[in-house]
Amino acid sequence: MEKNLTVIGIGLLFLAVGGYLLVRWMLFRAGARTSRGTVIGHVRMRGKGGYVYAPVVQFYDHYTGRVWTFQASIYTGWRRRIGSTIAVAYRPEDPQQANTDTIGQRLLPLLAILAGAFIVFTGVKMFF
Repeated sequence: MEKNLTVIGIGLLFLAVGGYLLVRWMLFRAGARTSRGTVIGHVRMRGKGGYVYAPVVQFYDHYTGRVWTFQASIYTGWRRRIGSTIAVAYRPEDPQQANTDTIGQRLLPLLAILAGAFIVFTGVKMFF
């Protein structure tokens, strides 16, 4: 019984984190503009299985006419090619808070929600 509650609790945690990330991204995107950015470098961080990388991106803000640079928030095990272009989403009132507008950015919250729902379902199923 206690094991089932632990499994359900972990599932609820995944649901909460996924929901938070989804709402945060949707609120950000609601007033965001899009642009194309250029990968100018990478930030490297040690992960469990080696290094992971986040691209450093430069983009032109059509709203202010300035060029901005930011580090993407999602790290991956591979590096994007320097000079490659990437979709960027940014708030016109605060372009420094830009982020990449990739499929991974959109899928991460949904995957967390699906994983949470599956884990909760598994925990509930263990009761019966």
